[in-house]
Amino acid sequence: MTPIKERSPRVNYERARNKSALRLSNLARALRDRLSQPNERHDLMSPMTRILSVTAVASIAFAGQAFAHAHLKSSEPADRAAVASPSELDLSFTEELNLKFSGVTVTGPDKKDIKLGDGMLKDGDKVLMVPVSDKLAPGSYTVDWHVLSTDGHKTNGSFTFTVNP
Repeated sequence: MTPIKERSPRVNYERARNKSALRLSNLARALRDRLSQPNERHDLMSPMTRILSVTAVASIAFAGQAFAHAHLKSSEPADRAAVASPSELDLSFTEELNLKFSGVTVTGPDKKDIKLGDGMLKDGDKVLMVPVSDKLAPGSYTVDWHVLSTDGHKTNGSFTFTVNP
């Protein structure tokens, strides 16, 4: 029987290290090849999924804002109406209002503010009524309003009307 030559520990270590390096190299190559191949389902669904997600989020965000604010539903006198001198302004809103933080200013044809009485709320706190102190002269008037709804959201806007001679 011939004696078996034992390899030195250094040779065994080098061989194991080379095998590990080869395995890692093969694994890296396989991963690179897999990632470079197009995945048709992923490529088609990804943009569509992104578009649908953005659309859904935007719809929810804008719908929540639209329903949470007090919007002017109607006014008396109406926007762009030609009327006789009104004794009061009635502004109807979609939400209940906080009178303490709501108000109206009216600017006349001469660009001066018109004297108004103290506003009050009517119809379930959704109508802001503001008395007009004096008879208005013929001409175009601008109503600027700002309100705070009871849920804490502020809105503002303006409209115009004309007083007939």
